Amino acid sequence: MRLPCPITACWRLLKRAAVAGALAVAAGQAPAEPEFPPLQGHFHRAWLSRLGAPAEVVEVVQTPDGFLWLSTDQGLMRFDGQRFARLDLFPDDPRRSQAMALMRVMPDGTLWAALRLGGMVRVRGTQVEFFGPEQGFPLTRPYAGAVDDDGVVWMATPLGLMRFLNERWQRVDREVGLPPKIVDNLYRTAGGDLWLRMQDDWYLRRKGDQAFAPQPRWEGMQEVIEEPGQGFWVMRPRGPLELVDERGKVLQRLPLSLGESVTLIRDGQGDLWVVDYGKGLYRVPAAPAGPSAVGARPQIQHLSARDGLSSDQVMSVLKDRDGQIWAGTQLGLDRVSRDRVTLVPHPEGNSAGTVRFDAQGRACMVNYADPVACQDREGTFQVLRGGQPAAPVRAVVLAPDAQGGMWIAGLGGVWFRDAAGGLTAMPRPDGVSVDIVQSLAVAPDGSAWLATLGEPVRRWVDGRWLPEDASLPTEGALTLAADPARGMWLGTADGQVLHWRDGKVQRFGTAEGLPPGRVLALLPAGDALWIGGEQGLLRLKDGHVERVSRSDGVEFGRITGLAETAQGDLWMNETRGALRLAALDRAALARSAGAPVSVLQVGPEDGLVGSLPPIRPANSMVRAPDGQIWLSRASGIYRFDPGRFGGTERAPPIAVLDTLGDPASGHVQDGRVTLRFTAADLFAPNRLRFRYRLLGQDHDWVEAGERREARYTNLAPGHYRFEVQADNCGGGAWPEDAKTASAEIDVPAAWHQLGSVRLAAAAAVLVLVWLTWRAWSARATRRLQERLQARLAERERIARHLHDHLLQGAAGLTLQVQAGLQDLPDEHPARRQLERALDRADRLLNETREQVEGLRIHQHDCDLGEVLMNQARALRGEAAEPALRLDVLGTPRRLRAALLGEVQGIVIEAVNNALHHAAARDILLQLDYRPRGLVLSVKDDGRGLPDGFRPEIGRPGHWGLRGMQERAGLLGAQLHWTSAPGQGTTVTLSLPAGTFDGGTDS
Repeated sequence: MRLPCPITACWRLLKRAAVAGALAVAAGQAPAEPEFPPLQGHFHRAWLSRLGAPAEVVEVVQTPDGFLWLSTDQGLMRFDGQRFARLDLFPDDPRRSQAMALMRVMPDGTLWAALRLGGMVRVRGTQVEFFGPEQGFPLTRPYAGAVDDDGVVWMATPLGLMRFLNERWQRVDREVGLPPKIVDNLYRTAGGDLWLRMQDDWYLRRKGDQAFAPQPRWEGMQEVIEEPGQGFWVMRPRGPLELVDERGKVLQRLPLSLGESVTLIRDGQGDLWVVDYGKGLYRVPAAPAGPSAVGARPQIQHLSARDGLSSDQVMSVLKDRDGQIWAGTQLGLDRVSRDRVTLVPHPEGNSAGTVRFDAQGRACMVNYADPVACQDREGTFQVLRGGQPAAPVRAVVLAPDAQGGMWIAGLGGVWFRDAAGGLTAMPRPDGVSVDIVQSLAVAPDGSAWLATLGEPVRRWVDGRWLPEDASLPTEGALTLAADPARGMWLGTADGQVLHWRDGKVQRFGTAEGLPPGRVLALLPAGDALWIGGEQGLLRLKDGHVERVSRSDGVEFGRITGLAETAQGDLWMNETRGALRLAALDRAALARSAGAPVSVLQVGPEDGLVGSLPPIRPANSMVRAPDGQIWLSRASGIYRFDPGRFGGTERAPPIAVLDTLGDPASGHVQDGRVTLRFTAADLFAPNRLRFRYRLLGQDHDWVEAGERREARYTNLAPGHYRFEVQADNCGGGAWPEDAKTASAEIDVPAAWHQLGSVRLAAAAAVLVLVWLTWRAWSARATRRLQERLQARLAERERIARHLHDHLLQGAAGLTLQVQAGLQDLPDEHPARRQLERALDRADRLLNETREQVEGLRIHQHDCDLGEVLMNQARALRGEAAEPALRLDVLGTPRRLRAALLGEVQGIVIEAVNNALHHAAARDILLQLDYRPRGLVLSVKDDGRGLPDGFRPEIGRPGHWGLRGMQERAGLLGAQLHWTSAPGQGTTVTLSLPAGTFDGGTDS
């Protein structure tokens, strides 16, 4: 309801305690503190600060995922039932104080926590936001806080009432009808109303109202705590705590001597818990309120430090969603839960023994120390008496029959109690001592079977004990079990199981798989027999015995009792407690013999304490007609409802990836990753089981049991998805609606898996090949350069020869002919022929000069595109078609001199073919200068190459295309044709990067 002992309340408490103490001393007596019995029927556990738990737990809240969050002097802590994990609020400022004050939780799990040095923090998952003066919240610590049904957060501070709206804190005293005064108490009722106190004045804001209304009838009250449907708990200064109705009538008064800081809370069973700072916890059992309660002393119980509470200075209290009570104290954290297993007291003690039920469903219990006690019609156990004079009957074994009677034997006597409750002493078997009886059972035919220590098994048939049966073990039996369909089963001390039916006995021993050890419990179940004893749990079916193993690797301990529920669950009274084998696991075991099974364990946290009882009497567990399980431990006889351990009465756990307090979780390094996960189970965390899988690695779920981490190594680089589920049903099949937590994981390549490293390794492996190729390439390049230089030299020689001999001689000859021509008259018949010859000679000289110019083209600083276009125009002549176009892409660069002639030859041959064979209307010459070479193409829109024509072969007797390929081979270039009939032809020449000299012009 509110934080115990805020600053003002603590100061008033100290002053009043001092005054009260002084008055008591003046009166010559010390103040008397009522004495109450310690807490009973509950399981209490403490987590102490000296053993690693946090101290000064100022507030405890529970988020929707089931986790507890603690506001402590060490900071904000999360608790899953096993481990405390701290959330670092200010990782960038390690010196900043993280000591916490009060805390509230929103419906979506968002936390609002106050810092002791002032300010608030909002926590969403692991994201933390600070709210101080800049966000409207003063640097002061609030006294109390509440969250209303609209999700609005309210805080009571020394400066007034604060409210969080529109991402800011606002002071709202006057807006909600309050005076500007200190608000020192604020709480929300279960019905959604808000109560607050301003010093001695109380105000109420009903659900749906906008403003607070004063409550003058409670003026001056130290505490006013409204319980919808119950009334008002009020406490006047130095007065008792009282429950009053709307008219102020007292319904209940608690005889508690309380201080000034009181908190009330009800647990899951409706019991009232009263917290008084400095005095521990008080439990007031739920009782109907009314006039009869006034003046009656409630059965109050007290839990204090002397009873194991971590500290009497209880600073906070919480009821979790399972109805348990949690208390945060100065020295740790405490949990109190109602026992789910109830001790059934014997009228004269709590010694171990055994229980059986008659046909009316009434129980009888026996043990060595106390007399037999049976329930009457009201269910109260009464000591059974018999004989003259009537004396308590003492025995050790019981066996009900089908008519409602009960056989009783041991400690020297045998009795039969009929359905009406009459008790008859029965004769003892001849020659058999009944002082130490091992087991007693009634067979389906109504005969009673009696097994005693070291004596033959005897049978009561037709009103008499039959003589010794040679077919039955002469050394006696430890346990007997009636099988309605198949006769009787007997278990012996030497580890044998015997089956008796119609006078015939079948023995099962080591040959059938039964290990050595005493057989202490037998339970027929359909076509199988369950066996319990020193060997653990075994199952006999189809003549063969198999040992049952647990999936968690723990071996079954000694089993002295077995029982089956109506739902098919098998319960065992085992060394560690009561164990349950779920019906689904039994079915799986039936389908696959030897398959390990999951079990649920009931132990001290449920109220079941004590070790197993002695070996006798046999079968220390039984199912009552109402379905409850009764069992015997060394500390007494207990009973419980097995349905409460099905897991459905508690919220299913929600698994989360646990990175809180462990930043390394989920961190991938060198293909290795450790993923930690957890879930909250505040009642029995040891019953949690997990399973996980890594999609992309695991083919199926991996059963982790109680383990809360998964480790992977040697993961290949790539993307993975990790999924984890939690369950608290204690074994059996996994629920189909189990919630899955997931995380995406990217595994980077390790250094030796990096592409660069692999390339380096490949380069290292291929370095010799590369060097060899480099040497060969250099030699080939040199040879090619030599060949090209030789070609260039030859071209230059031919050019010189043509110039010096052919051109000079032809020019001289032309001059001589022209000189002679001048001597001829104009009418001379030969003059016209000579003039035509001179014209042809001039054209031949011009063509020869062009050939010489072409042979020396590598010696000129000219544009490659223009040179090629000029030669293309020369080939076309004066005709208007086809059109010739030049397209230059990229930045022109200088072509190596040795290559110019060959490139020119290829391009000119392609242009010549387009002019004379393609019937083209447009020819495009394109030069594409690229970073890694030069691509030249000649495109025409002519008729294209005919189908089936292979340009790399050409036509017989035509050598133009073959010459183009030879030139391309010399250049180390790629030459190919692209053509289709009617769609023109494209000739592409691709030269490598070594084509260029390094200049910017070609």
